[in-house]
Amino acid sequence: MDVTIQLYYLHIPVNFIYKTNLFKAVQVFGGTGLYFSRGIWGKENGQLITKGGGISIQNLNNNTKFQNGVSTDWTNPTFNPYDFGYTVLAGVEWKQFQLTSSISNGLIKAYTGYNYNLWNCAFSVCLTYKFAVMPQHNK
Repeated sequence: MDVTIQLYYLHIPVNFIYKTNLFKAVQVFGGTGLYFSRGIWGKENGQLITKGGGISIQNLNNNTKFQNGVSTDWTNPTFNPYDFGYTVLAGVEWKQFQLTSSISNGLIKAYTGYNYNLWNCAFSVCLTYKFAVMPQHNK
């Protein structure tokens, strides 16, 4: 198999973050937490090559399915619709900018079938601009 599978999830994290001043205008932070995800959609692209009585090549261009259970079809696998896991993150903040890197690891199997057990894992780097909120004045 030469296949690429892209899965898209709605990801809801709950993180606990500790922030401290490094310099006057620079802060560093780190944290950890848990997340819950729900599979929304996915794509499978590539080629399935079989060598039986001869070589057979099957092009794959499928939407993935999210449902519970064991996958039984190589050409159209099904994935667990839910994921739960942990996140570890670290970053730096300067004025309204944050640069954050994080890694998330799933604790629930995303795929089970054909003697494979796969879990979700994601690494991200984010550059964020925080908009200033105007303080409210009491009259």
